[in-house]
Amino acid sequence: MTKLIYATKANLGGLCTRTNVRIRAYKVVTSKWTPPTFPEKRPELRYFVGSVVKEHHYSKSNASCASGLNVATLPWCMRQRKAHGMYRPSKDRFRLIVVEFLPADIVATPRGWMGPKGKFRVKALKVIKQVTWKWAKQKVAR
Repeated sequence: MTKLIYATKANLGGLCTRTNVRIRAYKVVTSKWTPPTFPEKRPELRYFVGSVVKEHHYSKSNASCASGLNVATLPWCMRQRKAHGMYRPSKDRFRLIVVEFLPADIVATPRGWMGPKGKFRVKALKVIKQVTWKWAKQKVAR
């Protein structure tokens, strides 16, 4: 039986060494289900609920921004939402989704000067569901 765990900043470094687990994390996408940065580079890339998304050209670099399917912890997504003005009336342009993957799918956990920030890259994931920003805000506040 496999155990389901959520990625957190505390367990980020050891996730790829786990066995018999499925990992869940979060991703911000546009209202059109595309990546929020440079969607025109990969117009075929869509994160519909229930879909399996795979990336064959990914970077194992520890750089914060590199090719691959970038996912994150919930607090990281909330910080990005605030930093990029997603609280403004145009906030409906962005969705928050829950994704699931295996430890072997993790290709990089970028590290800043303070260690893992909460963002990392995977080569394959399944989109589980969309959650509301209100739900996320309440979850982070706990």
